[in-house]
Amino acid sequence: MHAAFLATIDTLYSTAAIDEGVAAVRAFLVAHQPAAFATTPFAARLDDRSRNVAFVLNADPGRLICERDAVRGSVARNVTAGPKVQCLITGQWQPPARLHPALRGVAGGQTSGVSLVSFNLPAFQSYGLAQGDNAPVGTSAAFAYGTALNWLLAERRHRLRLGQLTVVFWGAKATQAETFLSDLFGDPPRDESEAERSARAVRVQTLLTAPRSGIVPENIETDFYVLGLAPNAARAAVASWHEGNLADAVLRVRRWFVDLALDGRPTFLPEALSLPFLLRAVAPLGETDRLSPRTPAALLSAALDGGRLPEEVLTLALGRLRVSSRPGDRYALTALLRVALLRNHAMETTVSLDLTATDPAYRWGRLFAVFEKAQEDAQEGINVTVRDRFWASAAATPSMVFGVLSRLNGHHLRKLETPGRIRFERLIGEIMSGIQNFPFRLSLPEQGRFALGYWHQRTALFTRRDSAAPSADQAA
Repeated sequence: MHAAFLATIDTLYSTAAIDEGVAAVRAFLVAHQPAAFATTPFAARLDDRSRNVAFVLNADPGRLICERDAVRGSVARNVTAGPKVQCLITGQWQPPARLHPALRGVAGGQTSGVSLVSFNLPAFQSYGLAQGDNAPVGTSAAFAYGTALNWLLAERRHRLRLGQLTVVFWGAKATQAETFLSDLFGDPPRDESEAERSARAVRVQTLLTAPRSGIVPENIETDFYVLGLAPNAARAAVASWHEGNLADAVLRVRRWFVDLALDGRPTFLPEALSLPFLLRAVAPLGETDRLSPRTPAALLSAALDGGRLPEEVLTLALGRLRVSSRPGDRYALTALLRVALLRNHAMETTVSLDLTATDPAYRWGRLFAVFEKAQEDAQEGINVTVRDRFWASAAATPSMVFGVLSRLNGHHLRKLETPGRIRFERLIGEIMSGIQNFPFRLSLPEQGRFALGYWHQRTALFTRRDSAAPSADQAA
């Protein structure tokens, strides 16, 4: 390596007109003995992970020798030598990059790095072209995108990990707001101090209230880019891409949290639910690596673009509600169902209990919540409620179980004191007044309405006990 470095300098630079900085590096290499490296003053500052060094000329300490004009010009002339192709990125004619830079930090990818462009087997090649010639990208463009992506992947404020999806984001102009995705959508660092937590909360509050407060971050009217990378063996696949105005993205993200809002949020949860938390709620056993990269990409796209959620998320959320017993997960899953109902099915939904809602699925969910609360009041300390035993059937095929639930509820009501029994009977009567029959099967959107009605009613029973149980006259 030492001899090759010295030979490269002699090949690229004329000794008659050699740059002062290059001459100094050459003199150092001639005098330096690799075998005596361990005795040099700087040897202790290097280890196996950081063997890269740079040189600075004493007479010009403000820049590295590799940044001097003579060095840059020589490298540019050497890079542009040889056959040229039209670069797919810049449109300029340059020698093609045979191998593309390795990207490190893509979740699920090889530790040695993954490539965005790779033709490592004959089956991937066409027309007799080899390696990078199949998708010609200039050497300078390949170096530029590889360097930029590796920097973004290493910066916590510019990176999100969403299951098997790694997301990086940046603005066309430097602005404090360009890192808002890490504040709003990412999990807080485990080593975050109280001061850092407070600062992050202030940034989030300032950004989300900017339309009302008029306090707009500097340079927020700039282009904004979001790239999602998914692992694919030795490659990285582009799973999602977003570009647009940063100010518009902030407004749509604010709308996302408005659509997610729901009464009954457990006190241990933050007001703005992070995407990793939502993904853990819908993932089997809470393991986000079990999810396809399409799922986090779809959630991110819905938040940034203001669009629909894929029906897959609705199915996953309903499935997890059948088995999850954690209050935080139930809240997150019901909030996702509310977003799906609003955006996918144009169903009007409210943040809290809607006593005027007449659609049967919502009322069946409310009725199920009342049956459960009556059982809990009648059998204090019970570990298994009707929800644990009948939720899946009640939400999907109500006609099969609501007769059984009604009979069980009669037994539970007889065990209550008179005031409590009357309260539940009035509430059940009000809910049943809008129910004509119990269908054999509910569609996925109707199951979502059932879950929302259940959550609203159960929250009301605990937080507004009196007002959640009006008489029939008050409800009319």
